[in-house]
Amino acid sequence: MEPNEGLYDELLDAGLHDVLSRYPELRSVFGKLDPEEEPARLAAFVGRVLEKALQAETDSVTRFKLCNEL
Repeated sequence: MEPNEGLYDELLDAGLHDVLSRYPELRSVFGKLDPEEEPARLAAFVGRVLEKALQAETDSVTRFKLCNEL
């Protein structure tokens, strides 16, 4: 059975999947977030993705434009 696609799929990215497959003593645990935790967890995730996008962009004006559009 395949899980439905969603944000949680992004959290278990290729890099993390690689680490988990190389270290069988590690395991992933999936569960529901407490509604009170959601804002902080989602903001942290979006922050990491945004930082990567801004690092990939070299033009300062475009960086600010991306942030303003968000």
